[in-house]
Amino acid sequence: MLKGTVRNDLAFIAANYSALPDSIKCLEERNKSLVNSLDVVDDIVKKIQAVPGVIGRAVREKCEQVLKHNEDFQQLKDIGMILRGENNISTVI
Repeated sequence: MLKGTVRNDLAFIAANYSALPDSIKCLEERNKSLVNSLDVVDDIVKKIQAVPGVIGRAVREKCEQVLKHNEDFQQLKDIGMILRGENNISTVI
């Protein structure tokens, strides 16, 4: 019975989180612009938010908490908006 559960868990992970390794490799690349890196993170977050079920909700809530409490990441997002030409932000450089 345990083998079936492990298989099911692996199938769930493969179906819903298989894009993460490629996204992480993309973020590790050198000479990538801040805007491009932020786009990769936004894409990852959107994919995490789309995962269904109890496990999906738990992962989604953890992701939201981590990003919410990371003030530096919010500053990077604000800088990214400035680089995109958006002026409706509060960060002053």
